[in-house]
Amino acid sequence: MQAGRGIRPLDGPGDPATPVDPTGVGLVASMESIEFCNEDGVFRASYDDSRDRASMAVLAVIAAAERRGPLDLPPLQSATDVDALDRLFRSSDDGCSASFHYDEFDVTVFDDGTIEVERDYS
Repeated sequence: MQAGRGIRPLDGPGDPATPVDPTGVGLVASMESIEFCNEDGVFRASYDDSRDRASMAVLAVIAAAERRGPLDLPPLQSATDVDALDRLFRSSDDGCSASFHYDEFDVTVFDDGTIEVERDYS
């Protein structure tokens, strides 16, 4: 595992972790790492919704998953209402989550600041 900011793979039982490029981590000050779990194929990260916007955190995780710069990604607005996403998670502590499809990924944002991104192979 890598220390500090960047991608930190999660080890699954008998399934080696795969390190990936930390391209998107610098976008979100409160996001220390983006983890990839080989066992379930999910990228996970946490951010502080009182400091950073959910939309920027989503872009950071997708950029890392794609190993591309965030400016090279399609606009997030094409997949969801970015302003509504940011408002929903700015101060939400009621157990809510939001899921949407973006580019080639299924994205879920949770009110605890966790983001999960999984590539959609369908």
